[in-house]
Amino acid sequence: MSACIVTLRVRAGAEDKLVDVFAATFRPAITRQSGFESVSLLRPPPGEPWLLDIRFADETTRLAWVATPLHQEVWPQIDSLCEQADPTVYELA
Repeated sequence: MSACIVTLRVRAGAEDKLVDVFAATFRPAITRQSGFESVSLLRPPPGEPWLLDIRFADETTRLAWVATPLHQEVWPQIDSLCEQADPTVYELA
């Protein structure tokens, strides 16, 4: 299984909008993808970054999702609410 943990530095005041975009746009889009396992948006303690935890069956299916036009449509809606978004990909043992 492939896990992509995206560290999100959310713009001040954009936190509620991030939750809305995740629930209404990003989650419905990603859940329809082949190999999709799970996605979670983790709200941090004050002052800490948010985490987006994305799981796919393997790295090949995750990369296929990233290459879709749908990803190109929905990801910028998340990214625009952040000062920084840094992904780290892990292979689960």
